[in-house]
Amino acid sequence: MQSGKMCKILALFFATSMIVTGCATDDKISISSKRGEDDYDAIISYASSLLLKHSYNRTEKLVKVKMTDEDWKPEETDNGEVEINDDAAKSNSSANADASQKEAAKEKDSEESSVKESGKESSKDETAKESKEEKASKSTNLGDVSASISKHIEGLQLSYDGYEVAKNYPKDKKQGRVTAGKGKNLLVLKFTLKNPTDKDVKLNMNKKKTVVQGTLNNTGIGYCEMTMLEEDFSSFYGTIKAKNEKKVVILWKVPEKITDKVSKISLKLKIDNETFDLSIM
Repeated sequence: MQSGKMCKILALFFATSMIVTGCATDDKISISSKRGEDDYDAIISYASSLLLKHSYNRTEKLVKVKMTDEDWKPEETDNGEVEINDDAAKSNSSANADASQKEAAKEKDSEESSVKESGKESSKDETAKESKEEKASKSTNLGDVSASISKHIEGLQLSYDGYEVAKNYPKDKKQGRVTAGKGKNLLVLKFTLKNPTDKDVKLNMNKKKTVVQGTLNNTGIGYCEMTMLEEDFSSFYGTIKAKNEKKVVILWKVPEKITDKVSKISLKLKIDNETFDLSIM
């Protein structure tokens, strides 16, 4: 009994070996019949599955897709011609129509969105223009906010003394002298820092995060120059004695043509995160 079983197993083993090794020879497997073709495909599929399953990363890479014959199989007519299933064709046609409608709706929404955005941009431009005009009208004289500025500069009083247009400042060749350069002039705004108290006051503008921007004849001239001058207000560091004062300046390098006639000067002064819009003249 055991011998009979062993013979059957050996016979099955040799038969399987001959089938599998057949693909490496002259394709001696007869697959003319439907049954033979199905067996051949089954063996190849199983062998491929084992090979992939036991590959280096040991992951199952074959994806099983459930599909019935009706999902893909074409129909043959009596004269041997192949016809596509009408239901499938209708389904595909309907899907394509739905896709086209969705695409058209998407394009329409995009166009409407563009029109809305254009309207928003126009509205933003108008708002920005109004805001700029409003800020210009809100500019105040230095004297009107001197008390508020005084709180940020240790109780000192800041007053405006006038302006100067020059090629060099100061005129003598002292350390830190600023030169305008070709095609430009220096706009020098002059101020006085006064200590009205009975105590000496030490002021360090660098700790105040001071920012100064200028406008000359309604033309923005940007941030003031950073200099090494001890009297530069934007970076002033020193002590002003009780009941004493110190002359300070703020400088810009500007094109010569806009300094021919100075008619209006305004500043945006920021100290300790508080901003002052100042009309100087």
